[in-house]
Amino acid sequence: MKKLTVLAPERDADRLVRRLMRLRCAELSAVPLGDLPDGGTLLRYDCDTARAEAERRVAAVTAALPLLDAYTVKAKPWNKKPIAITAEDSHRYGSPNCEAAGKQGALFGLESMLTINGGKGKFVGGFAGAPGMNVLILGGGTVGQGALSVLYALGANVTVMDINPGLLRTLGNQYNQKINTMFCTQETIASVLPQTDMVINCVKWPKQRKDFLITKEALKLMEPGSVLVDISNDDPGAIESSHETHHDNPRYVVNGVVHYCVSNIPGAVAHSTSVALAGETLPMLLNIMNNGLEEACVRDGFIRRSLTAYKGYLTHEETSGIQGRPWIRPEDILGIADRKLDPAPPATTTK
Repeated sequence: MKKLTVLAPERDADRLVRRLMRLRCAELSAVPLGDLPDGGTLLRYDCDTARAEAERRVAAVTAALPLLDAYTVKAKPWNKKPIAITAEDSHRYGSPNCEAAGKQGALFGLESMLTINGGKGKFVGGFAGAPGMNVLILGGGTVGQGALSVLYALGANVTVMDINPGLLRTLGNQYNQKINTMFCTQETIASVLPQTDMVINCVKWPKQRKDFLITKEALKLMEPGSVLVDISNDDPGAIESSHETHHDNPRYVVNGVVHYCVSNIPGAVAHSTSVALAGETLPMLLNIMNNGLEEACVRDGFIRRSLTAYKGYLTHEETSGIQGRPWIRPEDILGIADRKLDPAPPATTTK
């Protein structure tokens, strides 16, 4: 009779999970495969949006090439194709990263307003006999609401612009009509820039658009030392003068306006962002692991709409529109189109 070996359940289960699934939560880069077997799943919980560099997304979904060949050193071809999920599209209640970017971005804007950083030196809530700051927030989504909560609490005079009248009405009621709301157009923005001390851009700008909400010329309407914080940081985006910066050199000046355009603002508060992100990610991950990707996409429309790459196929509409590459709907490639699916609003648009 053969002797049976009893393995420690926790250790054995942990080893099995590591072999069957590898989760990466970062922008696309070289991926350590380790002992991932044939048929294993490399699940990328990708923090890049569809507006990230095209070559990153191409590397992730091209079936004939090694995964991320451009980001590894002479990687050998392999037959494991990743499952990629766009993080920002997967959150049912709004992205923790967006909340962090809005709140911390507002604080970095206030830091940029300091005289020692080239700003005009106004205090957000004012002093006795010295008025506080006038702040314009472009976009009233999760990012804009995060910035608004911080600036309103600190006493700023805040105006929020958006194209959704229902959202503007909701925000006005939420703050007891103590904030200003306006429709977001080039004309309305230009009308308030002369009185605005700081602009915070939270608009997700359609990639195909070639115009701007704020041009370089429009910056001349603002006083020297005013501040522009471009949290969205699209390239190109809604702000003509915006380009990506980093925490080690975050600011530059165009037409007298101090620009703060750091692309990874949540990285400055990494602990809080990680805790919040993990809390929202774990249920999604457990859903996929316990039920499989197909069933998880049936049960959760936000997982389904965020599926970006599946076994070498592009499954994300906006990425397809930006890159001009063919795509297939997640419902079709997973074979679940005829099932009763959990509804979710469209994540993005290419129209």
